[in-house]
Amino acid sequence: MRICVVGTGIAGTLLAWHLLRADPKTEVELLAAPGELPGEATAASGGLVRGYEPDPAACRLACESLAELRSDARLARWAEYREGASVYAHDGRETPQPVEQLALIDKHLTGSADLADAAALGRDHGITVPGYAYAVVERAAGHIRPARLREAVTRDVLDRGGSLVTGLAHRVLASPDGGVAVDCPDAERRYDLVVLATGWRTGALLRRSGLPADAPRVKLIQYDLYTVSGRRPPGFVDETSGLYGRPEGTDGMLLGVPSDSWGETAERLRVSPEQRARAEGHAATRLPGLGLVAHRRTVVAADAYSASGLLRLRPTGLSSLFTFTGGSGGAAKSALAAGRRAAGLLLGGPSHD
Repeated sequence: MRICVVGTGIAGTLLAWHLLRADPKTEVELLAAPGELPGEATAASGGLVRGYEPDPAACRLACESLAELRSDARLARWAEYREGASVYAHDGRETPQPVEQLALIDKHLTGSADLADAAALGRDHGITVPGYAYAVVERAAGHIRPARLREAVTRDVLDRGGSLVTGLAHRVLASPDGGVAVDCPDAERRYDLVVLATGWRTGALLRRSGLPADAPRVKLIQYDLYTVSGRRPPGFVDETSGLYGRPEGTDGMLLGVPSDSWGETAERLRVSPEQRARAEGHAATRLPGLGLVAHRRTVVAADAYSASGLLRLRPTGLSSLFTFTGGSGGAAKSALAAGRRAAGLLLGGPSHD
């Protein structure tokens, strides 16, 4: 069987890797765009990894991925995994305590997670939240370098007999033999199965192919990196304000807030000074012990968001063509487990769900 994975972000490369590990006889080809496309998400990702996610299905994938990363020294080295605590704060008036998610974390990362109230967050982690908030605090979490993991996995794909070819997919169409043809400017390539791991480009590619564009929307991802002083919190998400962040190196801090900027292509998304100002404002109230000494840089990219919030295979109008994109951004947390499940489905194994 010949399978083409279009797109060489973290999701696509891990899917190709899992395909070859599951069945070395499968012919797997990675189709890489020539040069870095605008808005490329893997290179810009902050790389936060944790077991907890508010949605139980996403939590399961995140737990499985983190457990695999922590149990495989080679993977951890490839990803430059750095262990650290994780804090995820909720509005306790709106979000009930996540019993199912805590059980999942304990199953895969025994003893890692506890609940903490607002007072404990301030005392133990320097994060000030309203009194009605609570948080899931994990000890077995941290961050990775998704771009480094992608590079290492790509090398291993080639060592296992996979192929890497360069070409920008313009459209996909049914081929006479029942497979799928990928139309690139220099050639038309034919395969038994094709998976579009193309992130924010997915919708436009489906539309050019005349296929139903039930694809993720494109959203701006923006965060800022600062030199800081004082008390740095661990990696965190504060849903009561939207602020998120993680430590970087010995004196840096990554900080951001969710974007409200949506578009059809990454080229239409621009750096938002207002978004940076919101993050700095929330940091002043939520992280009172942290001083922002100097702004280093703004990182901006585009990512794919869909209603389900999951990185998973999705069917298209062609029976041998699937999409495989992040459901809500941040695919680094779940790509290992999602890629393994998707590979099993493509090779005739159990359902991805």
